[in-house]
Amino acid sequence: NDGLDVLTVAPGEAQRSPQAHGVQEQPAPDAAGPVDRERVVGAVADSGPSPLAPRVLHIEDDRDVLALVRGAFGARLTQVVARTLEEARIALREQEFDAVLLDLALPDGHAFELLDLIAQRAPHPPIVVFGGAEVSGSLPGQVAALLVKSRVAIDEVPDVLLAVLEQRRR
Repeated sequence: NDGLDVLTVAPGEAQRSPQAHGVQEQPAPDAAGPVDRERVVGAVADSGPSPLAPRVLHIEDDRDVLALVRGAFGARLTQVVARTLEEARIALREQEFDAVLLDLALPDGHAFELLDLIAQRAPHPPIVVFGGAEVSGSLPGQVAALLVKSRVAIDEVPDVLLAVLEQRRR
């Protein structure tokens, strides 16, 4: 068996059988053998975000960009998606976020329209602009970082967000 033998316990899952998730029940293996650290780390990274991972409101209308960023976030950050200004407004009114990652050009307007709404949050989450072009002129003070899609590797996006969050904590 090349897969990892994993026992998962999650809230609300106790009533569901393992077969409902495509898992075959097997007795737990003897733990006397060595642990392949790379396989364990890889499996955890592929499992999605941790429930304790910082929540990032990602305001973006391009599904491909959303999928790439979700993959780059791995278990380190939780991506909550808003594809329009209206979806972003609703999310900002109804939920708490640790950071906001936003594209400026959206189907129903310019994302800078959201800055006042984000600033009303207490504490307001730091904003990282992840846009398709350079921004001319100065950025509003709420913007912690500017990333241009054509000039940044997708794997750098979570690193920048985590650095901004760490700087905020200091």
